[in-house]
Amino acid sequence: MLKDVHLLAAALRADSLVASADDKARRAFGLASSVAPSIAAVCRVNPCGVPAESTRWLKAGAKPRKTYRLDSIPSEQAVTFAGTVRA
Repeated sequence: MLKDVHLLAAALRADSLVASADDKARRAFGLASSVAPSIAAVCRVNPCGVPAESTRWLKAGAKPRKTYRLDSIPSEQAVTFAGTVRA
């Protein structure tokens, strides 16, 4: 997660968008968004997950999409910073 902090910081200063293949960091930032609401609306997409979908979204202007927001991660997928599943 720490290696992606610079991406989150840049997104907050610019367009609130992050493209990264690190899904563990996405889940950790998603969990953090519950106590740091300033990052909740950041959209994070994994360009390797579904490449055609993310490429279309980016080419179309990358308008905010609820499913990409950090606060949209289902609770069963969110992990704590220690790596255990959140209840």
